[in-house]
Amino acid sequence: MAQTRMNIAGRIRTVEIEKKRIKRMYLRIRPDGTLYVSCPLRTPDLQIQRFLMEKEEWIRKAENKVQKQTDYNNPALYGRVYWLGEEMPVQYVRAARSKVEIIGGIMVMHLKTMDEESVVKLFQAYAAKEIKQMLEQLRTEWDTRICDVYRIPRPVIRIRTMTTRWGVCYPDKHTITINTRLVHYPLHCLRYVLLHEYVHFLVRNHSAAFYAEIAAYMPDYKRSIRTLKGQ
Repeated sequence: MAQTRMNIAGRIRTVEIEKKRIKRMYLRIRPDGTLYVSCPLRTPDLQIQRFLMEKEEWIRKAENKVQKQTDYNNPALYGRVYWLGEEMPVQYVRAARSKVEIIGGIMVMHLKTMDEESVVKLFQAYAAKEIKQMLEQLRTEWDTRICDVYRIPRPVIRIRTMTTRWGVCYPDKHTITINTRLVHYPLHCLRYVLLHEYVHFLVRNHSAAFYAEIAAYMPDYKRSIRTLKGQ
């Protein structure tokens, strides 16, 4: 894999280029901001440069989207956070005991110390607690309509912060893991992701049959997919 530095979309960027046995050229932005290009084996360097220049607008939009999500997901940055799909202001109060309350549409964080690490740690603990409670309520529908109907053991549901998946199902182990970051999105997104993982007990791939099964339980499921994609 080759690495170079190029002036793209107004600034010097690190670009990783991997030539593979593929037919088309693809571009990804890594979490650290590095541009990753995969392309056919004999692609000339000039063609790769032209490809990146043509993608400048896409790169700007993708970076703005990532930055916006990062800003809103960290209540320590600008005193705001997305909570269940709504932008919510955050206030900080020095207190002997750390806790979080939502009062009148404002997230109030009571903190022993006001440093960023303490704020993020408190927020994550609160989000984990709240999403666990939501899942306990939401799972009842799918336990009844899927597990009980098909005589499938009710799963163990865990939560974890993940970067590439909203949820994971292990049918053989009867476990589901849900991404805690879903707390930033509307509740219908959490309901969809949970259903998505439950349906994997019935269909273990992402075929047309899989999504037909989802549609039978949630006809408007595509709305949640669009929201999670930022559309």
